[in-house]
Amino acid sequence: MKNIFKTFISCIVLAVGVTSCYDEMDSKSNIDAEYEQASNITASLGESAVLTFSEISVNGNISGTEGVLEAGFMVSTSADFASYNSYKAGEVASTFSSVINNLTENTTYYIRSYAYTIGGTIVSEVTSITTPAAPIFELNGGYTAVDYNTEDNSAGESYEVTIEFVSGSTTDIKITNLWDGGKTINAIIDQTGVKIDITDDGFVSICGTDKAMMDKAAEMIKIITTEFEEGQVFKGKVISIKEFGAFLEFAPGKEGMVHISKIAKERIDHVEDVLTLGDVVTVVCLGKDKMGRISFSMKDVAQQ
Repeated sequence: MKNIFKTFISCIVLAVGVTSCYDEMDSKSNIDAEYEQASNITASLGESAVLTFSEISVNGNISGTEGVLEAGFMVSTSADFASYNSYKAGEVASTFSSVINNLTENTTYYIRSYAYTIGGTIVSEVTSITTPAAPIFELNGGYTAVDYNTEDNSAGESYEVTIEFVSGSTTDIKITNLWDGGKTINAIIDQTGVKIDITDDGFVSICGTDKAMMDKAAEMIKIITTEFEEGQVFKGKVISIKEFGAFLEFAPGKEGMVHISKIAKERIDHVEDVLTLGDVVTVVCLGKDKMGRISFSMKDVAQQ
């Protein structure tokens, strides 16, 4: 009886062992099938497009996803892909895309899609795409700049500047304050009829037949070349009226603003209550305000 019992137990163990072996063989069979299926996957490229001089978009496809561990794109500057950068797609899918940036302008790139599978690496056909040259923005020239008050968005002094690229550099620029440059000199000549010459070392000569006009031209040049300082008195013509004040021209290209609160000793509601375009008034320089701008006053100096 004991021998029969032992034989029965052995049969059970053997049966379990056989079942276990059968399961293992079934699992290997599945792996082999998955391996075979992955080996038959193909990769292809979809449409590619240039977005900017340093950015392109690419699309790819794989015939299946079973057994695919990763998909994406290989990008190289050599047709044989001796070296390349890989751009992994976000998820493994039959269709995927990517935006590739930080590329070099005016360069040909070779692109192919890939799929890393349990059976190896699958790659697509190769296509090429050339990035365009970076755009060139022509900045050289003259500009009018205005100093705005950031608190109330009111306009302050305006002045002329030139911008030019520094020779030999593609990034550095030089900004020069011209205070209206040649136009300033031409305006003085037009108003006075004198001849003005400026040497390379900055020497200015004034020639004419009317002494009064020569003196006027000299005064204009003096004003233009003088930095505004507190206490200086100037005569200026009203050339613009705004809600917040009036702009005066002291000489061609040399302007300043009188705030509405500095126009009259009494309170006024509108600048036009006191001033009109073309009026010539006397102002005193009050120095720089809290915003660093030069301010002027009519009410603090006698009008002549």
